[in-house]
Amino acid sequence: MRKRILSMTAAVITCALALSGCQKAPEASGDNEIPHAQSALDGQIADIVEKNTEEVSGQQSGGAYEATLGTTDNKIHISAQIPAVPANAYQIVLKPNEELDMDALTAFLDSPGGDIEDTSQALLDEIEKAEYDNTHGDDGEAVYYSLFGDHSALELTDGEREASFSRHTSAYYIEYNLRDTYLPNAQTVTAVPVNQPDTGADFSVEEAEQILADKLGTLGITETAFREIEFCEGNGYNYYRFDFVPSYEGIAVIYEIGGYSLGELYPWGHACVTPEGVAMLTLSDFCGETAGKEPVAILSFEQVEKILEQYLDSNMIQGDERLTFNNIALEYYPVPNLSHAEREIEYRPQLDLIPVWHIYVSLDDYVETMAQCDGLDGVHYNICINAVTGEIERLS
Repeated sequence: MRKRILSMTAAVITCALALSGCQKAPEASGDNEIPHAQSALDGQIADIVEKNTEEVSGQQSGGAYEATLGTTDNKIHISAQIPAVPANAYQIVLKPNEELDMDALTAFLDSPGGDIEDTSQALLDEIEKAEYDNTHGDDGEAVYYSLFGDHSALELTDGEREASFSRHTSAYYIEYNLRDTYLPNAQTVTAVPVNQPDTGADFSVEEAEQILADKLGTLGITETAFREIEFCEGNGYNYYRFDFVPSYEGIAVIYEIGGYSLGELYPWGHACVTPEGVAMLTLSDFCGETAGKEPVAILSFEQVEKILEQYLDSNMIQGDERLTFNNIALEYYPVPNLSHAEREIEYRPQLDLIPVWHIYVSLDDYVETMAQCDGLDGVHYNICINAVTGEIERLS
């Protein structure tokens, strides 16, 4: 039963692959290389931010936004909904959660009875082997990445289900009977709109979300943000797949980043939920404990518009108006370690979250536009602007 993909290490690699590939040594991705602004531009951005601090306060309302920004030969077109800005936003510092101990793991396993076996040492050995294999591949095949937390691991099984904690920040759960009964029977998979989740099925999205919320509640997790929901049905066995991220007082952690570079780390969760309970659950770098948070004033999107104009005029952002930015989000961005060593797996004892305005093209639309239009290589399709300082945090 233990022969599974190591969720706490391989899940990070899987996530990185889904976000356009793992980092292989010794090359470094250029996705997150931000050009340095000139001092004159710095002053212009600072002036915009200062005016925002003076003129904008309290909760800001969202609404539809349509505009083409930039110079004659360097433009971006935005057509999206501006989200309402919550009354409270912070710069947040997360640390490993020491309360993810054996007592918490026993509650997370939620065994109805029988013999419970402590298999923590086997999990530690599995992690060590997986990390060795990842970093000792053939030339060009070694994989390095960042993890949040320490080198700890705990695991319990009762033979029917298994639960584990890793690094005091990550968790994994599987109920083998539910997995083997439901997951192989899926014949059709239908995407469910996150904001309009009614599928008309007897087993509703709301019921599945509540089952998942109850499971997450055993870990003290009370707020998440769903990013993708899929309804899987076939042979009478219907279930839901959820992809989600942590959320803090209405602001979610960033999800679509457009590529992956060494030193970056993005918490995420995935679950398969059946009418009988959670079949599988993975929480990667998800369960950190808040060590501190500082209230901050968020730039209005009107100010962000002016800031984008400045970056386009200076060619720090490369645009093409044929590519429509159809998403605007206010999200928390995990600050990367840009000085991360190239040939090692990083264990980070702290994760800093800063609010960013994230303006981006959805992946499906980006792929479609790239297939239809020539000359888009090098054009940015993911823009993260620091929602407090106006600085560019990430481009891809």
